[in-house]
Amino acid sequence: RGRELGGGGSSLVLGRAAGRRSDELDEVAAAINLMQENAGLMLAKLKDSETRLRLSIQASGIGLWDWDLATNDVIFSLEWKSQLGYRDEEIPNRFEEWECRMHPEDLQRTFSQVHAYLAGPRRGGYCAEFRLRHKDGSYRWFYTQADAIRDGAGKAVRMLGCHIDITERKHAEREHAQLAAIVESSNDAILIRGLDRTIVSWNAAAERLFGWSAQEAVGQSIDLIVPPERAGSLRTFVEASARGEMLSPVETTHLRKDGARIPTVVTFSPVKDRQGHIIAQSYTVRDITEAKQAEKTLRAYASRLGELSRRLREVEESERRAIS
Repeated sequence: RGRELGGGGSSLVLGRAAGRRSDELDEVAAAINLMQENAGLMLAKLKDSETRLRLSIQASGIGLWDWDLATNDVIFSLEWKSQLGYRDEEIPNRFEEWECRMHPEDLQRTFSQVHAYLAGPRRGGYCAEFRLRHKDGSYRWFYTQADAIRDGAGKAVRMLGCHIDITERKHAEREHAQLAAIVESSNDAILIRGLDRTIVSWNAAAERLFGWSAQEAVGQSIDLIVPPERAGSLRTFVEASARGEMLSPVETTHLRKDGARIPTVVTFSPVKDRQGHIIAQSYTVRDITEAKQAEKTLRAYASRLGELSRRLREVEESERRAIS
């Protein structure tokens, strides 16, 4: 009977142990299931993030590249290739594809910059601007920014970077430089007045005409060159120009730094941003002092001629009366 009791107790103990083991296995299984569910959610979120990132890159038009410095292979993204007008299969992932499309004038400079960056343990990233040949034969300007991945010895083994098409910006910069050169070399005073009536630009001819340097004039009110007695006299023309109306040059009087009044003729032109909004007014001012003096001289000459003609008629009339 004791053995039976003993045997029954052993079974009871084993049963309890088995129960506890089963519970532990259930907990482990539940934990594994939870981990799998979490991993699935994380993977779904990661894929969603990757999709959003890819769509953002596509929308932004940024091209990506990954250069293996050991093999000289480069992985160009679809956007990188499309920036140059190509489909994915039209450009192999080789470094030479980038090199052969570089503008001859930019090739040596760009290569020197890359080698200088890779040669030493430089901190920070690499950036450059250069031109690449488009599929249509034209050259497009690009800005590239990249970082090098280095091994334990500090040697660069890989570069990852992006390409941004800056052709429009470069064209705008060139047009701005050309316009600035024209303005600066003009014999007419050209100044730009902001919507708040503050002078924001003042060329060399304006310095000569009005006597104030650009440093003195820029930031001042346009009233700087308006005689007090003529304050507000041009407001109607400025407002008409701001509405986009075409105006003929306007004769007026301006004030010099020394207090002298200058007869001038002014042409108003609105300055617009890319959206067509007027952001300032351009004044082209021409000194007509000499023209006014010449006009005065002509009037005086015409007056003298008129007086001589009158006197001549009087003499002729006197002679006729004397003869008769």
